[in-house]
Amino acid sequence: MSQSLVKSKRIRSGHKAHVRGVINDANELAGNYDHENPEHRSRAKHYKSTLTKKMELIATLNETIVAQVEEENIEAEIANSSEFMDEIDMCLTTLEDATLVEAENVVAPPTQANSSQPDQQVDDPGHGGGGGSKVRLPKLHMHLPPFDANFKDWSAFWDSFDSAVNSNQSLSHSY
Repeated sequence: MSQSLVKSKRIRSGHKAHVRGVINDANELAGNYDHENPEHRSRAKHYKSTLTKKMELIATLNETIVAQVEEENIEAEIANSSEFMDEIDMCLTTLEDATLVEAENVVAPPTQANSSQPDQQVDDPGHGGGGGSKVRLPKLHMHLPPFDANFKDWSAFWDSFDSAVNSNQSLSHSY
């Protein structure tokens, strides 16, 4: 095993150890999340950011390691690294669900008195003649990796988008 491969694996191990701690803390927060608590909101945002950045960094390290590992070990290396990436993604999803569910419970029903935030209002012209009404739309909070038009990243992007939007039962289809 080359020194470069050994060093890359050690670097990845260090990042994975840190991420395991963040995952534990994030899962604990998700289990007790209180949308009204500013510390909870701040910590949730921090954990999401940290996990997203570490996921990208570890993915790069995984690619470097797979390129250097002996051919007979490639499949095991990919399986091992994919399992860890799934753990990160699952934690992000759990954290997102906890913050989204709590936020949905806080949103007041649409009324004229509650439609004071223009960035969340839509003028609904209605389906008959006459004026429209103000409709308050919930913010869609999701973690979507940016798609940079790199074909190898399309599948991961689409899976994230599909689960956050297309398969999300809490979103209604408005046509």
